[in-house]
Amino acid sequence: MNLLRLLFTLVVYAGEIVPPGNIPKVGLKVLRSVVSDYYLLSANKPAEFKVTGIPDSGAWLRVYSRLWFENNAKPGEKGIYVLRFIQGKTEQQFHLQTQVSTSTRGPAGQPIGKWRSFYVHLLPGGDHFQLILDSASTDTVGVRFRFQLPRLWEQVKIPNASPMTLVYQTESIAIRKTGYFKLETGKPVNILVSGPGQLRLRFRIDYDPGMTGPQSFIVEVSENNNQLVNRTFRTKKDKTVHYLENAEVIPSTERSLSFQLSEGEHRLGVIIKGTLAKSAVLAIDRLPGEKYE
Repeated sequence: MNLLRLLFTLVVYAGEIVPPGNIPKVGLKVLRSVVSDYYLLSANKPAEFKVTGIPDSGAWLRVYSRLWFENNAKPGEKGIYVLRFIQGKTEQQFHLQTQVSTSTRGPAGQPIGKWRSFYVHLLPGGDHFQLILDSASTDTVGVRFRFQLPRLWEQVKIPNASPMTLVYQTESIAIRKTGYFKLETGKPVNILVSGPGQLRLRFRIDYDPGMTGPQSFIVEVSENNNQLVNRTFRTKKDKTVHYLENAEVIPSTERSLSFQLSEGEHRLGVIIKGTLAKSAVLAIDRLPGEKYE
């Protein structure tokens, strides 16, 4: 009997099926269920986690989180929650917003929020940290962890602008920082950036010989004639740095602002105005957004 079965198996495996030439063929992606373990946090109940093996430079930890919705929550329903991270004297709050996931359910079929994440830097010498659910639309949030470096900021070049290099002179070495572009105050520059993500602007005005003491200036960002940002800053001379391209010009201390970009391409206008300075430098960095489920 076993010999007959073996012979039959060999005959079957040696066979081949040849379809007709005019029949279409497609490839299907077969989805499989993946179980991820989450630790459940209850509102206002601190959870303490032990951690080992942190190097002397510290370590980056990515915290994934999901909000547990009420059983009657519908797809697309939104929820918010605030998580607080504490290690030693370091304390940070993270405000998160999510909505009911269409692909993930709880162990009892509960509606679960789409995952959201943030990064924390674990300090060397510490052997534990706390996570606290400060507030939420419901009373439960699940968390899981992964040691991972944060995403890197990407430099955004400014078209038709001259690059500038800042030089920091220490006792033993000169440190150079690039990514800055020279612009004329009162005149907008236009850039094209894509979202989602976070945009960070860093700027310094240039002190003319007749300018003394603290100075004020305005930074305005607009899109399609709609004002996105209008901020007033106050600064002073920064005598610890100079420009590699022109050591005679004294830059001000650096100021910055950040804001979120929605999905899609954005044509932005940036202008530095409201100052006696005739020129300034601007550096623009973009942090790509998370690719959520």
